[in-house]
Amino acid sequence: MQHGADVNSRGTLAWMPLHATAIRGHSNTIKVLLEYGADVNAVTTSHNTPLYLSSDWGYLEVVQLLLKHRVDVHIPGSDNLTPIQVARSQGHVKVAELLLEHGARGG
Repeated sequence: MQHGADVNSRGTLAWMPLHATAIRGHSNTIKVLLEYGADVNAVTTSHNTPLYLSSDWGYLEVVQLLLKHRVDVHIPGSDNLTPIQVARSQGHVKVAELLLEHGARGG
């Protein structure tokens, strides 16, 4: 990124680097991407956001980072569930509680 790489470049299925790191729980990389202006609300062709993906996998630290950058907690994913709903359906109680604290509805 210091050499001009675009943090919001899209790859296959409109995935961005933030999606790829969110689904793997790479919080240190996410910090860097966010620092360089990654779009926290970017949606893939299957309608998944970085918050949805990290909530689905239960990556609490990643969810915390995204929430600090004013992510929209209400954008549903490919299964039409919101991040709090998918977190609860996967048994990620701490993630769901954190989303609830940040204004998420339902679940």
